Amino acid sequence: MNIGQAIKEARKKAGLTQVDLAATIGITQTSLSQIEVGTINPSPKTIKAICLALNISEALLFILSVDEKDVPQGKEAMYKMLFPSIKKLALDIISNENTEKPDTI
Repeated sequence: MNIGQAIKEARKKAGLTQVDLAATIGITQTSLSQIEVGTINPSPKTIKAICLALNISEALLFILSVDEKDVPQGKEAMYKMLFPSIKKLALDIISNENTEKPDTI
């Protein structure tokens, strides 16, 4: 599982810099950078704050964090067939949730 990479992808899809997201959730940019590269693991509280800031569910973030080494033996072919589409859909959801504008009258 690569939660840091998932956070980075979600942050970029949301159009935020590390500085922006870090300030929003109350951590340093250095800490966020370390999370994204996998040097440190985010706490459950930090994951929740990141998801709130990115306007996504924790489940969506965890879907993005799945990688091939997490897949049970014998299921690799199915993963390779399905996961690229699932990941694209998840990233599209993030983009759409963060670019939708309220309807005006």
